[in-house]
Amino acid sequence: MSIIKATQQEQDNFFWKVIEESNEQKDCDWEDYDQDEHIDQMIDTLSKTDKDHLVVFEKVMQQQLYKLYTAEMAELYIIINNEFEVEEGVIDFDDSISDDAFIYFRCWILLKGKDFVDAITKDIQAFVNGEYSFDIGDCDGEELLYVADLANEEMNGVEESEEIRDIIYEGYPNVVGYDDVEVKMNREVKGGTELQKLYPELVEEICDVRSDVEE
Repeated sequence: MSIIKATQQEQDNFFWKVIEESNEQKDCDWEDYDQDEHIDQMIDTLSKTDKDHLVVFEKVMQQQLYKLYTAEMAELYIIINNEFEVEEGVIDFDDSISDDAFIYFRCWILLKGKDFVDAITKDIQAFVNGEYSFDIGDCDGEELLYVADLANEEMNGVEESEEIRDIIYEGYPNVVGYDDVEVKMNREVKGGTELQKLYPELVEEICDVRSDVEE
């Protein structure tokens, strides 16, 4: 049976399998992680499949990015990336968010694998539960957006193709694009000093790490 006709669960499983099995550091210390190598391995893996698998990978990726388009994930973005000030123990965040940067941040989250995504989707404070250790100096996974098309280029010897992305846009109207400006979040995003009240452990630990790096 073609993967195009597979169940959503089977398609999801394929997506996560490519993400996780392409990461040679998945069972090692994340300090050894090389995102460029991870992306290259995904492209190589997918280029050995067929167009249907590329379409499914792209479709599920966009579905997963949409699932992460939540206020909670935006607040995690702010805590990890934005400038903050501390006065008498109160941490105040700049709460501005770039649309593109938030897309790339969600890609970075997906590159960490299904278990991590499931955990922080339930509670973003799982980021500091002791089970994960990631470099937060660069939380940009933009290259994930181009993996399927780059694999298609490698598979078919074409250049600068957006064929796979176009197939999703034109053939799957129910898939919400990751850059659809009309999509609404589940609630208003909190910022400023509210984040410390909502996520005390997360804010304290991340800000301590960021302060140490800046020093």
